[in-house]
Amino acid sequence: SRGLRMEREMHEHTADLLAEYDLSVSPDSLVADLSHPQKQMIEIIINLDRNAKYIFLDEPTTALEVRRAEELLANVKKIVVEKQIGVVVVTHKVSEILEHCDDVTVLTGGVVVHRVSIPDRIDKNDVINAIIGKKTVETVSVEATHFVLQKDTPPRLVVKNLRTIGLKDVNLKAYPGQILGLYGLVGSGRSRFCRTIYGLEETESGDISLNGAPYSASSPAEAIRKGVAYLTEERKRDGFIPQMSVLKNVVLPILSRFKRLLFVNDDRAESFATEVLSRFNTQGQLRSAIQSLSGGNQQKALFGRIIAQDAQLILLDEPTKGVDIGAKQDIYEVIRGMAKEGRCVVVVTTEEEELLQIADRIAIFSDGACSEETLQNKNLTVELLREKALGDGRVAVGNLTMN
Repeated sequence: SRGLRMEREMHEHTADLLAEYDLSVSPDSLVADLSHPQKQMIEIIINLDRNAKYIFLDEPTTALEVRRAEELLANVKKIVVEKQIGVVVVTHKVSEILEHCDDVTVLTGGVVVHRVSIPDRIDKNDVINAIIGKKTVETVSVEATHFVLQKDTPPRLVVKNLRTIGLKDVNLKAYPGQILGLYGLVGSGRSRFCRTIYGLEETESGDISLNGAPYSASSPAEAIRKGVAYLTEERKRDGFIPQMSVLKNVVLPILSRFKRLLFVNDDRAESFATEVLSRFNTQGQLRSAIQSLSGGNQQKALFGRIIAQDAQLILLDEPTKGVDIGAKQDIYEVIRGMAKEGRCVVVVTTEEEELLQIADRIAIFSDGACSEETLQNKNLTVELLREKALGDGRVAVGNLTMN
């Protein structure tokens, strides 16, 4: 009977905690079914219930779209004031630091290179300068893009009335030499679309063509053979084999190039991977396990894999997730370089400013649907992006022009 009594007491205690922190979750809910912000708050509540005086949050908003991130940090700030506890937030998002933190410390290479309180008139560029080690720097950006489509340029990817379990009606076109951004709120279908093209999810109906020919892929292996590459959002779970070396992870999809009979020529494969990674300043021991690298260098290694594949359609899901500003700049240049080579690049990101910087056109996903219309990108703003995503969601915005 005591077991039953404790079960009841635990349920009541959990309900009281959830109510105290205004979290609309049932004590009986499975954590796996909760949204990411709710999971984050559950972790914080657990530690507060243990009378924690300091809480360390490591990249708490990485997987959140902007509105959810702002809600989470606002809740954390409220708790700091009410409970009089200390919170340390580790983040690469400078705007969040300036808006929500009382003090800023910049660590580079394990050394404190900058420390200041927000009231001391800290400048955003001062923080960025300290992070990337430059004395003067503008905000992270890429070369301004004005993608001009010639009238006779055929699209590389055409999607018509695509439907899957989670997609209702997707229509879009993507062109060689172009970066097409996909924008939408969490659950809008952007990532599911990429997974479908890569053969990770089944198509129910609709037509897809690649390079003018009908396209379908029942598996990633088939997608790779047909010239499609995919960078997953969850690189640590789905992107690489942690114990395998950086170099071997890079050549994994193209090992057949280095085979002779039944054996792989390791020296040739590693030499090729080293040359690929040298193009964009990958740091770390390349013959060591990839899990030993920083997040930014792990991401560069995965970009090296894409370049090694020589894919013509490249799907990038959150390509700078968990990456510091210096590595972001390198990744932006890699993405832009792939487009300049004539590849077709599709980018999914929750970072709106990033999308506005790097995308030539932006397709809006809403509730699993996307219907392409082309608008000029000249005066496109974050506010307009959000408005489109919260509206009917059936519009693409971009700076595509016809000559």
